Amino acid sequence: MRRFKFKSIQARTLLTLLPIVIIALVGISVLSYQFAKEKLNTEINTNANNTLIGLNESLNSQLKQNSMIVSSLAAATGELGNNLDIADYFKLTERWQMLSPFTYGVGIFFAENQYEQGVKYRSAYAIRDGDKITTTTEYDDPAYDYLTQPYYTATLNNFDKIYYTEPFTDSVSKIKMITAGKTIRNNDGQVLGVALADISMNNIRDYVNNLKIGTAGRAILVSGKGEVLASGRPEIVADMPLKDEKIEGMDTVANLINKNQTGRTVVNIQGELNTVFYMTVQETGWKIAVVLPDSEIQQPTQELLHILIIVGAIGIIIISAAILWNNIGMIRETRKVVEVSRKMAVGDYSARLSNQRADEFGQMANEFNKVLESTSGIMNHLNQQSTMIQNAATEIAQDSTMAATDAGHNVKELQQMESGAELQLKAADESTVAMEEMAIGVQRIAESVQEVSEATVIIEQKAEQGNQHLNKAVQQIDRAKEVMDEAGRMAASLNERSQQISSIIDMIQSINKQTTLLALNASIEAARAGEAGRGFAVVASEISNLANNVGDSARLITEQIVSMQAETSAVVNGMKDGSTQVTDGIIMLEDTKQMFASISGDIESVAGEIQEVSSASEQMSAGAEEVTASLNNLADIAKSSAVRAASATERSTQQSQSLQQLQASAQSLDAVSDALNELISKFRT
Repeated sequence: MRRFKFKSIQARTLLTLLPIVIIALVGISVLSYQFAKEKLNTEINTNANNTLIGLNESLNSQLKQNSMIVSSLAAATGELGNNLDIADYFKLTERWQMLSPFTYGVGIFFAENQYEQGVKYRSAYAIRDGDKITTTTEYDDPAYDYLTQPYYTATLNNFDKIYYTEPFTDSVSKIKMITAGKTIRNNDGQVLGVALADISMNNIRDYVNNLKIGTAGRAILVSGKGEVLASGRPEIVADMPLKDEKIEGMDTVANLINKNQTGRTVVNIQGELNTVFYMTVQETGWKIAVVLPDSEIQQPTQELLHILIIVGAIGIIIISAAILWNNIGMIRETRKVVEVSRKMAVGDYSARLSNQRADEFGQMANEFNKVLESTSGIMNHLNQQSTMIQNAATEIAQDSTMAATDAGHNVKELQQMESGAELQLKAADESTVAMEEMAIGVQRIAESVQEVSEATVIIEQKAEQGNQHLNKAVQQIDRAKEVMDEAGRMAASLNERSQQISSIIDMIQSINKQTTLLALNASIEAARAGEAGRGFAVVASEISNLANNVGDSARLITEQIVSMQAETSAVVNGMKDGSTQVTDGIIMLEDTKQMFASISGDIESVAGEIQEVSSASEQMSAGAEEVTASLNNLADIAKSSAVRAASATERSTQQSQSLQQLQASAQSLDAVSDALNELISKFRT
C-alpha cells in the first residue's frame, strides 16, 4: 500500500486532527441528540398524559359536585316531605343551584298526587343565567309530561342511585344537556319524586374545545355510545358518532377507545402520525382523548438537532482556527530550518538559526547551530587535506597516462591475437566436427551397404525357396483335389447302392407281410381241421416265427441302411466343401506368386540405392580435402600470433615499471585517505 505524502505540516495537521475532531463532535452531538430526544419525548408524553388526567379529574370533579348537589337536594326534600308550598321549593332549588357554577339547572319533580292530592304535575326548577338565577314552572305543562321523560323514568328505575342520562336537547330550554337524577323518598321510604341537576353541554364543550396541549394537541370527548360530545379539532363534527367522521384514521381511534378503558396508541390521521391518549370519565362512562401530532412531539428534538448542528459547526470552526493559529508558529520555525538546510545543500555553512524560543523549536535551533559549527570546522580540515590529495592525484594522473598509452598498444595487439586465436579455434572446432561427422557418416554408410548387400542375398534365397515351396504346394493341392473328386464319386456311388438296398428291403418287408398272412391263414385252417391239421398248425407256427424273424432282420437292416445313407450324404457334402476350399487355396497361391514378383522388383530398387550411397562416399572424400586446407590455414595464423605475442611481452615489461611508480603515489594517497576517514568517523549517520 502506497503511503500518502503530505506537502505541508498545515495539510497534515488539518487532514489528521480535523477528521478526528469532527467525528468526536458528531458522535457527541448524536449521543446528546438521542438522549435529549428520549428525555423530551418522555417529558412531552408525560405532560400530555398529565393533561389528560387533569382534564379527566376536572370533569369528574364537576360531575361529582353535580352529583353531590342532586344527592343532597333529594335528601333535603325527603326530610321536608310535602309540607312546604311551591315557593319554598323554589327557594330550595335556588339555594342548591348556587353551590356550583358548572351546573345549569336544579329541579324537584314530584310524582303524581305527591305534592298535593289531585295535582299530577308539580315542579320547582332553578336556572343559572350567568351570575343570575331564575326559576320556572314551564315543566308543569301537561303537554311536556315530565312523568314520561327518560330522565324521570330512568331515575326511578335506578332506585336510590344517581343516574346520568346521555346528552339530549331539552324541548323547553332548547339546550343540549345531561341530567343527573336521584329518587326523593320521605322518612317512610315513600317515593315523592326525583331531584335533578342538569349540566349544559355548552359549558363542557367550551371547556374541552379551549383545552390545548402544546401548540397542536387537542382533546376529544366521546359519549358512552361513541357520539362526539366536544372536540378541539375543528374538522371533527360534534353530535355524530366518532367512527362515522369522514377523517382518515378516526375509525381506528373510535374502535380503540370503545374497547379499552384507558391507554395510548399511535394512529395515522390524515396522513400524519398522532399519539392518542385516552381515559374513561368514571361518573358518566364517557371517553376523553388527547390527540397529539408527532410533529409536535418531534419539534423540540428537531430544534435541539438544529442547535447541535450549529454548535458543532461553530466548534469545528473554532478548533480549526486554533489548529491553524498553533501551526503558524510551528511552520515559521520549520521554514527557517528548511532555508538553512537549503544553504547547507549548496555548501554554505555560514548561516545560523535565530534562537528566541524556549520550547522544543528553540532547543532544536541550539543543537542545529552546534552541528553547523562542528561541520564548518570539519570542512576546513577537509579542504586542506583535499589539496594534498589533489597534488598526489596529479602525479598519479601523469603516470597513469603513460601506462594507459602502453596499455592501449598492448590491448590492440592482444585484441588481434585474440581475434586470430578465435579464428583458429573456430576453424579447429569446425574441422573437428566435420571430421567426426564424416567418420560417423562413412561408418554408417559402410554398415548400411554391408547390411543391404546381405539382406539382398537373403531375400533372393528366400524368394527362390518361396517359389519352390509354392510349386510343391500347388502340386500337392492338385493331387488332393483329384483324391477328393474320386472320393466324391465313390460316395455318390455308395449312395446309389444304398438306395438300391432300400428297394430290396422294401421287397423283403412285403414278402414278410405275405408270409405272416399265409401263416395266419394256415393256423386258421389247421384249427378247422382239428386233430388232422395239428401237424400243419406246427408248420404254420414255424412259418409265422420265421416271418417275424425276417421282419425283425429287415427292420435292423433298414435302420443300418438309413444311418449309412445319412453318413454318406454328410461325406458327399464334406467333399463338396473341401473341393471349394481347395479352389480358394489355389487362388491364394496365385496371389502369393504375385507378391514374390513384387519382392523381386524391390530388390532391384535396393540395388539403385546402393549406387547412390557410393556417390555420397565420393562427396565425403572431397570434404576431407577441404578440412586439410583449413588445417594448413590454422598453422599460418598460429605463426603470426606468436610474433605479436613477443611484441606484447616487451611492452608489458615497460608497463610494469610505470605501475611501480604509480604504486608509490597510491600509498601516499592512502595515508591521506586514512586521515579523512578518521575525521568522518566522528559523524553518525
